[in-house]
Amino acid sequence: MSKIHFIIVGEGGQKELYKKMIKEMDLQSYFTLTGKISYDEIQNFYQLSDIFVLPSTLKVDIQEQFPYVVLEALSCGKPVIGSDVGGIPEAIGDAGIICPPGDYIKLSEAIRILVEDERLRIDMSKLARKRAEEYFSCEVNSVKLYDLITNL
Repeated sequence: MSKIHFIIVGEGGQKELYKKMIKEMDLQSYFTLTGKISYDEIQNFYQLSDIFVLPSTLKVDIQEQFPYVVLEALSCGKPVIGSDVGGIPEAIGDAGIICPPGDYIKLSEAIRILVEDERLRIDMSKLARKRAEEYFSCEVNSVKLYDLITNL
């Protein structure tokens, strides 16, 4: 298996826990934690990556409703691995792999599959960009919105 490097972007509430776990397992060379970055910089991280992973969990009070980060990754042509939570599966469609929330074994298997299978990763990258254009582009959705408003 090729060397993997994870980039964790943002300032989530788990950042300190992740830093501690990474250090305790001596995995510093495999992870970069960026902390908070500006919206203008985010595209650089999508372009750096081969795969986008959104391992959301089920929470009683909060769920991913419609994850814009998935749409951003798709528009950059990145296959997405995400949890079966809220609107994540609908956003990903056939451009990635859906895992049960909290199932880190399935999550690691999905990552391994896309890392090791370059052909699948390339095919899903193409599907990702196509999905972004066909379902989530401004052009497509402005027509849908116009039709909705005129029909009201």
